[in-house]
Amino acid sequence: MPKKGNYSGFTDMQLETVLRFCKKTVQDPKITYSNFHRRFGTYNRRCTTSDAICKAYEKKVIFGPTLFCNNNIEVELMKTEESPLRLFRRKKKDPTTTLCMALCGDWSFVLFRRGANILEYFNSILPNSLSNVKIEQLEFREKGKLERIEYPHGWDEIDWSVYHLFRKPRQVSFFLASKELNMSWKSVQQHYEKILKQCKTYMSFFPLGHEGYSYFLATFRTDFEIGVENALKRLDRTSFLYKARGTIILLLFTSPDPLAYNRVSERFEEMEEIGIIHDLRVCIPIRWHDIF
Repeated sequence: MPKKGNYSGFTDMQLETVLRFCKKTVQDPKITYSNFHRRFGTYNRRCTTSDAICKAYEKKVIFGPTLFCNNNIEVELMKTEESPLRLFRRKKKDPTTTLCMALCGDWSFVLFRRGANILEYFNSILPNSLSNVKIEQLEFREKGKLERIEYPHGWDEIDWSVYHLFRKPRQVSFFLASKELNMSWKSVQQHYEKILKQCKTYMSFFPLGHEGYSYFLATFRTDFEIGVENALKRLDRTSFLYKARGTIILLLFTSPDPLAYNRVSERFEEMEEIGIIHDLRVCIPIRWHDIF
């Protein structure tokens, strides 16, 4: 009798395979399914491995890979009297916008756009394992600041063209890119390998599917920034961590449990009470647009 899957129809073995694929793809964004299966797969048949990965993309369990470099992103957290939804509709149409969210709570809007180099750090955090750790159980233990992601150095016009073409590196081949850029595929590959050294590759992993969670956004300051990132790796799903002007902006995905939002809010309030974090603000994202 086949094993029963989770809410998205995945068994633990399938999810472990998919999570391992995410981790290896961060290291090598263009790794093929067959290469991944041969070197890291646990199933006997390659097609079983490929089917699990394809199903994960289809069910929105995983997203990516995406390349990111810190190329002048401006960040604004707003408390505005204007309707957040009206502001959202306007900013979504702005070609400089890379990420915006209409919020309900202590902030009414968050905006990322091309402009001044304000963004200091970003990470799409993959789980270490399929743990049962809940957000309200997190502890930020390690002191230390996250190291700023610097603007790329030494890139020429072709490097930037290759970066923009390969933002989604699995969706374009060196051959097709060579036609677009009017150069040999080998030259394209060399530029790709050059920019990759100054890019962060990120994948996202949601065992219940991206739509199986509710969004929770918190902003705060802390001396335990490294502890925040390490703690989030103990969850079984991706979290998004940003830092701008010394403020941590944390986008979490809460479980579909009764009172989940309440428990998460209480945990952050407790951490502020004991001095682990300060200047805490919490919000519920109600609409979002992301080309980040």
